[in-house]
Amino acid sequence: NTKEELSEKIETNLVEKKISKLNTIEEKDKEKNIEVLDSSQIQVEVYKNSEKKINLNLDNSQNLNNKLTQLDNTTNQTNKNLNKEKKFKVQIASYRKKASAIIGWNKISKKHISEFKNLEPIFERVEIPNKGVFFRLQTGKFNNKENAKEFCNKLKKLNLNCLVVIK
Repeated sequence: NTKEELSEKIETNLVEKKISKLNTIEEKDKEKNIEVLDSSQIQVEVYKNSEKKINLNLDNSQNLNNKLTQLDNTTNQTNKNLNKEKKFKVQIASYRKKASAIIGWNKISKKHISEFKNLEPIFERVEIPNKGVFFRLQTGKFNNKENAKEFCNKLKKLNLNCLVVIK
């Protein structure tokens, strides 16, 4: 037993163990019904899966388009309903802070009690580009523009600024 023969036996033994392990793994795979696919079969499966995903994405896109169309229709109907029931308001002032708008309402409504006795304040927050946030002080729920103008004209006679706005 030379060194070479001993080395060759060890190497052979290692190779046989590796083959045995591979055979064991292969048997376990067969038990689990695992088939080894060649590269062309794998490509076909990848293609089929991609096609399914593309079809799924197309279906989702069509569903999204349908939902957007329904939303547009609902929005259009809502706008038509709002136009039928237009409510007009009168804007009295605009402030940088809501607290200032509240104070403004309290002063004006107390000073001119008879004009504001049945009205409630409306504080509309708006953001104006390059200028910031403002709080519009408005009042009234007038059914038509003429009634809103009439109220605004009364305020103008009291030296109050105002303008008619659509709700």
